Amino acid sequence: MISLWRGDETLEQADVKEPDLSLLLNELRQAQSDATNYYNRMETSRLWWRSEWRGQTTDGRQHSDEMGEVFPWEGAYDSRTRVVQTLIREHVNYALYVFWNAKIQARSIRPLTQGRQKSVAQRMLEWRIYNHMQSELMRELPLYFGWRYGYGLALMWIEWEQQRLVQNFDVNLATLDDILTGGKAQQGQSIMPELLDLFADPERTKEARDLIKGLSPLLSNGEAGKIVKDLREVRSAKLPVSHLLSNKPKWTALRPAIDVLIPSQESNIQQARFISLRELVTESELTDRIGTHNYDPDFVEEAVKHKGEFADWMQQTQWKYSASDSDRDMIELHHFYYKSIAEKEVPRVYRTVFNEASIGGHNLYATHGMLEYDHGQYPCVVGRRTFEHRPILSSQGIAEEAYTDEMNIKTQLDGIGNRTDIVLAPPLIVPSTRVDAVRGTFGPREIMGVNRPNEINWMPLPPFDNTPLEFIRLVQERLDRRYPLYNQQNKELSQIYRMQEGKALLNEIELIVEQTFQLMQQYETDEEVAQVAGQMEHPFHADPQAIQGKHEIVATIDFRMLDEDFAQKKLDLIAKAMPFKESQMMFKMAVEAIDPDAADAIAQDQMSPSAQEKEKRSVHEDVSQMMNGIEPPMPMMANHQLHLQTIQQIMSQPNMMQRLQGLPDSQKLIQNRVKFHQNQIQQFQANPQIGRALSTSAFQPKQPPELAYSSPSQQQ
Repeated sequence: MISLWRGDETLEQADVKEPDLSLLLNELRQAQSDATNYYNRMETSRLWWRSEWRGQTTDGRQHSDEMGEVFPWEGAYDSRTRVVQTLIREHVNYALYVFWNAKIQARSIRPLTQGRQKSVAQRMLEWRIYNHMQSELMRELPLYFGWRYGYGLALMWIEWEQQRLVQNFDVNLATLDDILTGGKAQQGQSIMPELLDLFADPERTKEARDLIKGLSPLLSNGEAGKIVKDLREVRSAKLPVSHLLSNKPKWTALRPAIDVLIPSQESNIQQARFISLRELVTESELTDRIGTHNYDPDFVEEAVKHKGEFADWMQQTQWKYSASDSDRDMIELHHFYYKSIAEKEVPRVYRTVFNEASIGGHNLYATHGMLEYDHGQYPCVVGRRTFEHRPILSSQGIAEEAYTDEMNIKTQLDGIGNRTDIVLAPPLIVPSTRVDAVRGTFGPREIMGVNRPNEINWMPLPPFDNTPLEFIRLVQERLDRRYPLYNQQNKELSQIYRMQEGKALLNEIELIVEQTFQLMQQYETDEEVAQVAGQMEHPFHADPQAIQGKHEIVATIDFRMLDEDFAQKKLDLIAKAMPFKESQMMFKMAVEAIDPDAADAIAQDQMSPSAQEKEKRSVHEDVSQMMNGIEPPMPMMANHQLHLQTIQQIMSQPNMMQRLQGLPDSQKLIQNRVKFHQNQIQQFQANPQIGRALSTSAFQPKQPPELAYSSPSQQQ
């Protein structure tokens, strides 16, 4: 391959209009070399996770032909305790419990003005994650959590997936007439005469072919020409039309140094110089991306010729879990994401997709340009279990920590098993002349002949005490204290550990879901949103600034739910909090202390679109009574801000102002109602904030706080 890379050029200053693939390859090779230490650590961890070591045999015994010299004898025990595997599985199950039971919310930063939008966002988020993506999450989440706890590090890749399906439809000139007129051919807008002239004239074949390709862009010139010929000769043809089969977010669990390469010194994935994702695709999937991802057709044609040819640095890090050469029909792609300041000296994320074997001398690549995602981040979230140093690759997993405990337990179990062998089949002590005669005769219902008494003796059994069992118990206690996920001896420590682990998991889930929701805001179609969440007042799509700050993602869970008695206790506590219901603030505080999710549900119920509509109707009814001189009861548990806004909307109508001129009593009632809501807002919103800020005076005497609403008399 011809090298196009200038030695003095850096990745940050590289030309972003035409990528230098040699520079990218050099960065990848250097990253793989730097990750060698991490890879070796993880390979060792994988062996301990799987309880694999040199000379392991299927019968769980040690043999000299496999292990060399065997202690204490040929065929001694070789126990597989699977301590590390059990610990990892327990933590993965706990992580899955946290995810599937977490309450994931898309909270609006302006809940009063965006209540309906927040409801739509929440419904779409739940539908995508818990319904539409469920099958892939059942596959990807166990991998992600397993690698996170087993090796200490895992990455979740978040992208938007599109796949097309091609179907053949029977078409004729009448069908084309209806398609081209938008279904209005039967309403006097037919273009049938023009179509008849077009397909009847052989000299206009190219024009007719371009018309067919406009209806189905995936057709080649030859395929479009055949359809024109069929329409001209037999008056009907098969028109292949593609439509989106899949249009949704996609999560993929990844392993560093296996699926992804990053600079070894990086500690913040969003500040990384580059991230390179390796992907294997089929020929049909790669070809489909010409239409869905704008891949270069010349690149696709060349890459298909290099099936099964993979980059040297990736072959060194592949872990083979299947038959050798099973990926011979797959095509390797490298998705290279990097930050460049070449344009306007502002870091921007660019992406280049290429196949090393297809580069050739023409710098051939699939696609290149700024990352199309409006959130402006690397589409990746890092999950780290524990670490002592900043770099991401310094993370440590359970397998790397607990393997010595597994070996301690294994040694004791091997000793107990070997002693059991001695007890059940102790060696015989016989005269040397009787060795061959007695050999192989020991066993139930066997006959052993002797020439004189005491000719055959048993070797004295070795002494036995509880030291091995006590040692195993001490090691297990040490593990239970280090990983107190289900420590029955110290439930307080176990509760703290679960809350700590759960909070770390929820923080990662929030970041993953946040990027997912931002992609939904960019790519969801309004038609699909309307089918799932109902008709909307505003489009679901948002501009890049709104995508980056319109909603915040919050994931919560009550960790006490692992206690089977807690559900009953919670119901009892909520029943005891019911007397506080007359005071909205006190009741919410009481429920917050019992169950934060229940408190959020109360607030959500009060701010739901249906609740808001109900309160608006009650305001209109109250204003109607006040216009007739009747003072309705004051709504103590109302959404006072919403009531004020609704009254302001009613009073802003021109006819209302004119009518109030001649109804001073009604005007006085409305003013009292406005003052009541202002006082309630002051009591439950402004005053608590003043107290939390330790402020002694909220405003100067005789200067009330400014509110959004002014009374009719003030407006006059």
